[in-house]
Amino acid sequence: MNNLRETVIEGISKEPLETVENTLMRVYNHLQLEQRYIMVRELITLFSAEKWLERKKASIILASIGKDAVNPMLKALQTEENRDTLYWLMHTLMAVGGPEVLAVFEHLLDHPSHQLRAYVIQNLEHLKHPAKLSLLIKALNDPIWQHRKTASEIINGLGMSAVKQLNTLYKNATQDQRFWIIKSIGTILREKGVDPFCKFVIKGDKEARYFALVALAATREEHAIPIFIKSLRDKEWYLRFQAANYLEGFGEKAVPHLMQYAQREKNCSARLTAYKVIARIQKGESVPFFRGLLKSGSRDKFEEEKIIIMEALGETGSRAAVELLIDMFEDDKWLVRKEAVRMISRIGNRIPEEVLPVFRGYFDSEMENPCYWILQVVEESSSVFHEIYHYYFKIRNDNIRNAIVQSVCTLSPDRFDDDILAVLFAGLSDPFWPVRKMSAEAIAGVGMRVVQPLLNLAATRIDRNTCHWVQQILQHIVPEGVRALTNFLREKGISDLSELCINQNGDTSLRQGSSCLPSSAETGINTQPADKPPVQAPSDFIDTTQVNITYTDRQVKQFLEELKHSEFEEVKFMSLQSLCSIRSLDDSHNEKIRKVFDRLRQKASEELKRAIDEAASKIFSTD
Repeated sequence: MNNLRETVIEGISKEPLETVENTLMRVYNHLQLEQRYIMVRELITLFSAEKWLERKKASIILASIGKDAVNPMLKALQTEENRDTLYWLMHTLMAVGGPEVLAVFEHLLDHPSHQLRAYVIQNLEHLKHPAKLSLLIKALNDPIWQHRKTASEIINGLGMSAVKQLNTLYKNATQDQRFWIIKSIGTILREKGVDPFCKFVIKGDKEARYFALVALAATREEHAIPIFIKSLRDKEWYLRFQAANYLEGFGEKAVPHLMQYAQREKNCSARLTAYKVIARIQKGESVPFFRGLLKSGSRDKFEEEKIIIMEALGETGSRAAVELLIDMFEDDKWLVRKEAVRMISRIGNRIPEEVLPVFRGYFDSEMENPCYWILQVVEESSSVFHEIYHYYFKIRNDNIRNAIVQSVCTLSPDRFDDDILAVLFAGLSDPFWPVRKMSAEAIAGVGMRVVQPLLNLAATRIDRNTCHWVQQILQHIVPEGVRALTNFLREKGISDLSELCINQNGDTSLRQGSSCLPSSAETGINTQPADKPPVQAPSDFIDTTQVNITYTDRQVKQFLEELKHSEFEEVKFMSLQSLCSIRSLDDSHNEKIRKVFDRLRQKASEELKRAIDEAASKIFSTD
C-alpha cells in the first residue's frame, strides 16, 4: 500500500501534464480491484494538495478512470469540508457524468450552503450529459443573483443547439427563470432574434413586451434601438423605465437615435426621458447639445422645454453643466431660475469638487444675481458648500454680503459651527445695517451656547455697533444680560461699556462725539450713527425690581445645566439672574433648584456663594 501511495505521489509530482494520464493509467490497469480502490482514494486526497497543478493532474486521472471512481468520490463529497477538495470532487464528477452524478448534483442545487451551490453551478459547465441544460435551468431559480448569472453564462456558451430546448423549457418556467432564459436566447440569436422579438414588443401583452425588451437588449444589435425608443411611450410606466435603462446600455450607439427622436417628439415626458438617457451616456459631452436647444427657443412652450432640459443637465454630473445652469439664473422666469438651483444642488451633492470652483469664480467677480442664486443652492445642499460663506470676509458688495448672511440665517441654529458663527460675529460690525441686524437675530437664536463667545467678543472689540448688538443679544438670551456683561468687562479692567469705543490711540470716548472713532477706511466700519449708544448698567447683580418672565420647562432646565456645568462664573451669574426673573416656579422646579444650589455652594467662590444665597432668598421667598 505504501508503495502504491508513493507511486501515485511521485507520478503526480514528476510527470508533466501531457503524459501523467498515460503513465498512471497504465499503473491503474495493472492493479487488482482492491488496489484500484486504494489508488482512487489516494488520488482524491491529492485534491487538497498545495499546488494547483497536482490537483489538476489528480482530477484528469480520476476522470479517465470514470465510473469506477464515482462512488468513492460521492462518498467523499458527503463528508468533505476542505473547499479545494469539494471543488475538485465536483469538477471531476461533472467530467465523468452518469445518472448517479446527475441525481446528486440536482439534490445539491437545493443545499442550504450557498458556497456549495456555487461549486455545483460553476462545474455544470464540465458536465457531459443531455440533462445538463435542465440542471442549469434549475440553477436559474437560485436565491443568489450571482449564481443565476453564472448559470446563464454557461447556457449562453451552449450556442444554437440549446435554443430549441430553451424555448420548450420557457413555457413552464418561473418568472426568474423566464428572465434569464429569454436573455440567453437573445444573446445566442443576436441579429436573428431582433425581428421576432420586435413583433412581441409591438403586439404582445405586458409580460410579453417586457421579456421581448429583455431579449432585444441581450442581442446588443444597433438596429434594435428604434424599438426601445418607441417603448419610451409605452402605456406601462415600468416598460418605459426599462426601455430607458436598456437604451443607456447601448451607449454612444443610441445617442444619434435619441437626439433625432427628442427633437421631433411632442410628448413632454418621453422627450425628457430621451434627454436624460443622452445626459447619462455622454455626461459633460452632452452639454453643447443642450446649450443649442436652450438657444434655439423654437418650441411654443419654451419655459417648459427649459425645465426639462435642465432636468436632464442634472444627470450629467459635470462642471460644464453647472456653468450652463448658472447662465439660467439670468432667465426672466422665476420657475426656470428655481429649477436651475435644484439641478445644481443635485450635481453639487454628488460631485462638489466640480461645482465649488465655478461658485468661487462668481463670488470673486462679485456678480450679484448669480451669487444670490448660488446661495440658494448652498441652502439646499449639504454642508460641504459652507466654505462659500467664508467669502463674506472679502466681499465689498453690500448686497452680496447681505445675501450671504441671509443664507446663513436660513440654517437651523444647531448647524452653526465655529466657521458660521465667525461670519455672524463679524456681521455685528458690518457697514451695512441689515447685515448687522440679521447677524444679531441669528446669534440670539443659538441661545446660551454663544454667551461666553459674546462676552469675549465684547472684551476685545472697540466699535460701537458690536457693543450695541452684544447688549441686545445678551438681553434677549438671559434677563439682565447687560449687567452680567458689565461685571465681566470690569473683571477685564474695563470700568464702563463706553470705554470699548475708545480708539486705539486712547483718544476721547464716544460720549464726546463720534469724530474720535477711527475712519471707515481704517476700520471698515461706516461712520453713520451707531445703532444705539452703549448704556450705563447698574452695578448690583440681583435687582429687587425684576419683571415677571415666563419660561418653559426646557429653558429652566437649560439655566440649571449652565449652573452645574459651565466653566465660566459669569455664565453661572447670568443663569442665576435668569432664575430670579421667574416669579412662578412650581414645586418640581423649586426642588431641582434647591439641589443644584446645595451642590454649587460646596465648591463655589465666596462671591458666587453670596449670589446663590441672594438668589435663593428671592426664588423661595413665597415658600
